[in-house]
Amino acid sequence: MRLFSNNGQLFAPDAANPTFLIGSFNLSALTPSTDPPTTAYIVTITPETTAATPEPASLTLLITGALGIISVAAKRKKARQVFN
Repeated sequence: MRLFSNNGQLFAPDAANPTFLIGSFNLSALTPSTDPPTTAYIVTITPETTAATPEPASLTLLITGALGIISVAAKRKKARQVFN
């Protein structure tokens, strides 16, 4: 079975490295075992939407990481003072 588009280019730049274009495309498939030997399809390609980054959670993670590093540094400093 071989697919071809009836209304424009389905991907770019070429078939070896395809990047599918956004839109609706009428496709036909050549199937020699049927009469007539074509079957029609409609394919719609839409961009994938991504969820927004939860900025307050990222900021909280950054702050808790910084506090952890500061507390480890303070413990090491205190341990050095005890031995000196």
